[in-house]
Amino acid sequence: MNPPNRPGSSLSRTGPFSRQLDAALPAETEALRHEAVRAWASLVRTYGLINRRLTSDMRDIGLSMAQMDVLVTLHYHPGLSQTELAERLYVTKGNVTGLVKRMLEGAWLKRVESREDGRTKLLYLTEAGHAKAQEAVKVHERLISVTTSDLTTDQLVDLRDTLRVLRTPVIEG
Repeated sequence: MNPPNRPGSSLSRTGPFSRQLDAALPAETEALRHEAVRAWASLVRTYGLINRRLTSDMRDIGLSMAQMDVLVTLHYHPGLSQTELAERLYVTKGNVTGLVKRMLEGAWLKRVESREDGRTKLLYLTEAGHAKAQEAVKVHERLISVTTSDLTTDQLVDLRDTLRVLRTPVIEG
């Protein structure tokens, strides 16, 4: 297989992020590219395994991952509009509309008219929603504890910093 952006490559990239990649490629050595691909594959596999486990754990307490995301987000950031909630979850407002409607019907959420703008409705957890969010947080924290138990504080700080470095060009690009 040909490396990306070389003659005969089957991978095509467009947009500002691809220009950053193109600029970085000529200076990279073959060994560095190889290690980058291996590290990326490891990150993707690890994320997949953690996500699969978290999905199962949430299912055990009667939540989908989407429901957990909404509950935990509103637990920590009460009073968001649906648009703000969608932005925090990195999805479109359309993606949360049906979910919020079902969670309102399930008595986990309530809508309250905004004091600043009566046309805007803000989302809050009900008492049942708070209880479910706290249950989800405990399950999530237990998985985090199990997953990171063999890491030192320095390794956790390095991991966080490394992930921040990986996120930056994606956010800015």
